[in-house]
Amino acid sequence: MNTAGTFRKLFENIFSPILDRFHCSEREKPYIIMFYLNGLIAIVKQWISGDCKDGIDGVIEVCLRCVGRGE
Repeated sequence: MNTAGTFRKLFENIFSPILDRFHCSEREKPYIIMFYLNGLIAIVKQWISGDCKDGIDGVIEVCLRCVGRGE
């Protein structure tokens, strides 16, 4: 799996355009992206450490709430 290539594509095609819409500077973009990615990774790690007992839909809901897309 080419993780670096996948991350680059996500950055170029998804994250960067979103941050452009919010008028984030090129200097700020890498910091903001790393903040969100590491936060989402922490949620998944927490779910895994609990033996994935909570349903995936609940975990997805938490992720969406953390990035401001949930209620």
